Amino acid sequence: DLFGGGFESVFGSIFGSGGRNRRTKRQRGSDLLVRHSVAFQAVMDGSEESLEFQVLKTCKDCSGLGSSSPEGVRECPACDGRGRIQRIERVGPFTQQVVSDCSSCQGDGRIVQNPCSNCQGDGRANETKKVQFTVPAGIENGTRLRMSGYGESAKSENGDPGHLYIEIEIDEHEWFERDGADLLMAIPLSYTDLVLGATIEIPHLDGENLKIKIPSGSKPGDTISLKGRGLPSQRTRNGKGSVMVLLKLDIPSKISRGLKKKLLDIKDEISFSEQELKNKITEEAKSRRKG
Repeated sequence: DLFGGGFESVFGSIFGSGGRNRRTKRQRGSDLLVRHSVAFQAVMDGSEESLEFQVLKTCKDCSGLGSSSPEGVRECPACDGRGRIQRIERVGPFTQQVVSDCSSCQGDGRIVQNPCSNCQGDGRANETKKVQFTVPAGIENGTRLRMSGYGESAKSENGDPGHLYIEIEIDEHEWFERDGADLLMAIPLSYTDLVLGATIEIPHLDGENLKIKIPSGSKPGDTISLKGRGLPSQRTRNGKGSVMVLLKLDIPSKISRGLKKKLLDIKDEISFSEQELKNKITEEAKSRRKG
């Protein structure tokens, strides 16, 4: 059949089919978004978390009816309990059916005459709920975890509840920044540490101290990569990122008289001559232009 059911189905879809068009679609409750902060350590290990939140649930006083008794609720006369109003509009030589929520009952299909004192006729009231959930290792800041069925209850009878979305906010670390699974940090070093080399040991998120070996002759701006000591990667199974260490030269703002005297004694040994300085400037320019 060219019209998929003949003229009867065409006119039925336009003008309705009486009681068969009553609103039977099950509506789902609204979703809920809650933000939750976790310690930076949770990105390394994962964690078990819990939170309390306010959410609209079926009113316990009236069991979702909206009234203290069934007699206090009647069918909306404006839409005959459908919750929606249909009208026919003409567009040029054609007609089209326009459907919208009933303004008299706000799309509910019912009029509550004696509202419940707890929910004021809505059929739902705020409740405090508690939920437990798992934060997986390697989670990214801003990730939303979905808890199915923990959102608002539906207004319609037998409707499914919405979902709860928990947006994870990760607290800052004392010295680490994050780039995916990699951890970035900077270490201020003295001139002697850069020239002679050194080994720096600091506590790390994985429970084992981080040993950073500074090679002799290092320069400010050099980076040291410690592979496998970063965060768990969610892209590769059992994989971890790296710890990237940026070396910085720390110049003290004040020095003691004794240290100042020692530096003056060796100044000639560690300073450049005029020709050496010109050569260094030329070499630096060539290196910069190549890079």
